[in-house]
Amino acid sequence: MINVVCIDDERLAVENLKYHLKKFPEINVVGGFTDVQPFYECLQLNDIHLVFMDIEMPGINGLELAAQVLEKYPHIEIVFATAYNQYAVQAFELNAIDYILKPLSPKRIEQTIEKVKSKINIIPKEKKIFIRTFGGFDIFIDDELIPFKFAKAKEVLAYLITKMGKSVGWMTIADDVWPDLYDDKKLMNNFHVASFSLRNFLNENGIGDIYDYSRNLYRIDPTKFECDLFKLHDVYAEYKNTRKILVHPQVFRTGEFLEDLPFVWAYPMAEKVEDMIAELEEADK
Repeated sequence: MINVVCIDDERLAVENLKYHLKKFPEINVVGGFTDVQPFYECLQLNDIHLVFMDIEMPGINGLELAAQVLEKYPHIEIVFATAYNQYAVQAFELNAIDYILKPLSPKRIEQTIEKVKSKINIIPKEKKIFIRTFGGFDIFIDDELIPFKFAKAKEVLAYLITKMGKSVGWMTIADDVWPDLYDDKKLMNNFHVASFSLRNFLNENGIGDIYDYSRNLYRIDPTKFECDLFKLHDVYAEYKNTRKILVHPQVFRTGEFLEDLPFVWAYPMAEKVEDMIAELEEADK
């Protein structure tokens, strides 16, 4: 069962949402609230999986409330149900699972519940994830090539791979990925669209946990997957520390770093990769 609570400053809206949610056998509506204090108490006393939340409420903004909830209960999923569409970008930056506009229709709520079920009720399965950066850029899940849907989502992921797990601000990423765009508003919009597309792509393939983001900082988690670039760095670091070469350097001669991809920001890393491989080859003679 998926335990759900909802909060909205209008009691009629709360009761309407509860009425629709109770039609789903997999949903357990724990409570509906118009005030923050009893809402917080409910979260403390129950194992809540999902919160439906309004945004414009007196006393506290729903975006602020969601941030507070996620800081204390990071496993909870958030669905924003609001009459205003201008907060969508901020909502998805908080990793909201959905954003639906009032008046809520039964069909739209059903779509949301299906999305929630696919994420919350999924049985975790260990996936073998390999990301190839030499000779192109591809993701393999259980040895199956997974094609990207959007070029810029692919580029943002490739960019974060080169950061080796380091957190990077969205503006830094946007400036490098869209080097010819000087309008900050358009940069922000382009980045958020690409980031949202990337999250959806990864979640659809059950590997969303490799992408971390919090407070406008973005990173990939290197512990969640294998990557030829990371392997090269590990082998090179071991060589520099011990003068031992654990893997034959020829293993990394499968193509140039991000080969045939027009990523100007990748050139310094491509040079570094070539230098590391060449140094290992020279030492292995």
